[in-house]
Amino acid sequence: MHILVANGLFNSDVMLFMRWMKSSIGASFSNVRRFYDDEGWTSTIPQPLSGINETREEHSTKLLKCNASEGLTVYPILRAFVVSVYGTQAAEPQVQAFLFLCLILDEISTLIKGMAGAMAEQAAARLRDLVKRYMAAFGEAYGESKFRFKHHQLLHLPDWVHAMKRLLICFVLERKHFLAKAALQWHKRLRSMSRGGLNGMLLSQLRLLESPGWTSQLLDSVPYPEIAASLVAQHARISRSMRWNGAGVQCKNVVFLNYARTYLVRVVACVAYTPSEGSSEEKYGLIVKGGERISSTGTASVWRVNRDCSLYRLVDEPVVQATFFRQLDADVIEVLH
Repeated sequence: MHILVANGLFNSDVMLFMRWMKSSIGASFSNVRRFYDDEGWTSTIPQPLSGINETREEHSTKLLKCNASEGLTVYPILRAFVVSVYGTQAAEPQVQAFLFLCLILDEISTLIKGMAGAMAEQAAARLRDLVKRYMAAFGEAYGESKFRFKHHQLLHLPDWVHAMKRLLICFVLERKHFLAKAALQWHKRLRSMSRGGLNGMLLSQLRLLESPGWTSQLLDSVPYPEIAASLVAQHARISRSMRWNGAGVQCKNVVFLNYARTYLVRVVACVAYTPSEGSSEEKYGLIVKGGERISSTGTASVWRVNRDCSLYRLVDEPVVQATFFRQLDADVIEVLH
């Protein structure tokens, strides 16, 4: 992930591209933020444009000063802005390089949601072609002097994905550094630092294990006897939010329930129930308003959302969040992939 979104190629390439846009048409990140507001885009993610806010814009020179999550959140709206200005078939190599990089990020953002096996191998094949085309466009746009060692590392990324049939990332382990820092920062004496820090780390691990993030569960649920009767279940619960296969889901989210982004729903509520027969293992589902696709461009799609709600029983589906969407009509929304 450091190759692409944590001081990676996205962080450097977007600054090269924005400087080129500034010199050619006078556009900057402020225009992207205005585009977000003027075009009526919205997001269920708090502060979705934090990666390109005024502070980040002021302090970013060669690298965009945003973290990996912010980069993966903000690139779809950056792409939408670029497409609105130049179109999808722009001849400028700077635009082509940026759009190819966004397509690479599309594949990466899907892989990190758990794609594995044959689908990951297919993603690796697509990545090989995208990386080749991105490299050619980048070289034509900025010259050989702007290539970084991470461009070379990117060449190997499709092979790693193909060999492992998944994308392994280091951020899960790196997040534990925050626990270590939190456990040690209050100790001012060296004598107490080792023992106190160790105790703090152990307590942090215990708290995580009490409610592990990788387990599926409802959050702050209440009993829901009405649906228990309709499902012929022993009991049922309902909540505004849940964790499903490591992903967060909550009321009003617009999500795809497949990697291909062809099955869209708007979440109304999250449900857990225990069947009256067979296994006593708790099952999960979503109360949703289903979407019917009207059109798609590959990087965005338009959907008609049903007014009626239905229960979707979860089995092993992935949850792919639609970060940005906007209301085109009472029942029609446009979604950025």
